[in-house]
Amino acid sequence: MAKKFIIGIIGKPFGGKETFSKLLGENLGGNHIHHVMFSGPLTSFSLDIGFPKEIIDRPFLQKLAQSLNRHFGDGTVTRGALLLTKDSTAPIDIIDGVRWPS
Repeated sequence: MAKKFIIGIIGKPFGGKETFSKLLGENLGGNHIHHVMFSGPLTSFSLDIGFPKEIIDRPFLQKLAQSLNRHFGDGTVTRGALLLTKDSTAPIDIIDGVRWPS
């Protein structure tokens, strides 16, 4: 089995996290990077249960993440983000917007 690297990127909003991912992907070639947003599972869940896209903003997702962690344990959102890397065939998965040490 080939080694797989998971890189978590932290930074302020609009601090260049996504730009870094894109540049790394361009330099390594198209299929080497799989980009995942840390907030991806939260956004998908919110849409799936019927929240309108217009209200799903950063404060909304922060409250949802805190609630999920409070009720289901620390690392709930992190586990969701890692699930998005599970089926990736890319050697490098980048999780953009990591918010907690878990």
